[in-house]
Amino acid sequence: MKMKKKEFAFILIVISIITLVACGDLKVSSSPEIVVHNMYKSAVENNQQQLDEILTYFSHYDGNEAYIIEELKDQAYDLGGTDSIKPILLKEDEMQREIREGLDATFSDNWNFVYVELGDSYIYAWIVQEIDGNYYIVEGEDFSTDEIFLIVDGVNLEEERAREEAEREAEIEEAKQEELVIAKEEAQAILGTWKGTAIAPQQAFEMTVSELGETEIKNDDGEEKIVTPFTATAKLYMNPSTVSYSGWHPVTVDIELSGNHIKGLGNTFGTIDFEVMDHTPAPERDFKLHGIHFYPISLGVDEDDLYEDYFLQGEMQGRVSVSDRNRNTDWSLEKVE
Repeated sequence: MKMKKKEFAFILIVISIITLVACGDLKVSSSPEIVVHNMYKSAVENNQQQLDEILTYFSHYDGNEAYIIEELKDQAYDLGGTDSIKPILLKEDEMQREIREGLDATFSDNWNFVYVELGDSYIYAWIVQEIDGNYYIVEGEDFSTDEIFLIVDGVNLEEERAREEAEREAEIEEAKQEELVIAKEEAQAILGTWKGTAIAPQQAFEMTVSELGETEIKNDDGEEKIVTPFTATAKLYMNPSTVSYSGWHPVTVDIELSGNHIKGLGNTFGTIDFEVMDHTPAPERDFKLHGIHFYPISLGVDEDDLYEDYFLQGEMQGRVSVSDRNRNTDWSLEKVE
């Protein structure tokens, strides 16, 4: 029985296709896993044409990067040869959410994550894209499994990290509340009457802090502080008779103050700040009183330990001025028991 010409021609075409595939002249990329396997195989067999096709869209590859071929050969050797290479397609629900979102943003939802295992905890990952019906490798990098996989050794890493973060936040909040209690207790030290000198020995200063507000944690430009507000009244007694200016008479200025007792979270600093809310004017015939100013307005924990060694021990030091042009005069107060 003779074979018809059409049947014979068809058989020849099939044989030609099989031959081309076997020789590697026809690119086979029916799945992301296969194209990754073919990449290693092409490198080991020095099939530059097929490797160039597979890496057509690979970043920074133009066919002349010999180091890429050598790295692929080394990986194939370490993995036991091309027959031992088993590329695995990682499903989206097996990946950590931030990795999925990053890949979506970078590759516009057109990506497949294929990896080969380098050891117990490491993988080499290849990003495969489908372009015009074929699969191409566009990126590659090594990772530890806990960077990529959602579940490692039976542990859901996202849930574990969320649990650890919740524990850390709870510990931080507990520490904040402990510091809040301490700061509130220390703020009590400012209550009462403080007496001393201001500007010069001839200037007597007396301040009475009568009321504390609610102690709160506040955020000041990204820095958290524990703040206890207070109100106070003060008297500044000025006796010009001891200075060289003539025509001045003793003057008492009544002052209304507000301020804050402030502690930095983590005990980074402690300070008291003051603000003059109002004051009685001095007689014009004596001198023009521009205002009462405190410079600086705080007592801080610095190299002199003003907060710890002075304030908590019943002493305050700082600077005060009766003029907006003069800011360099000292004051010192001690608490009256």
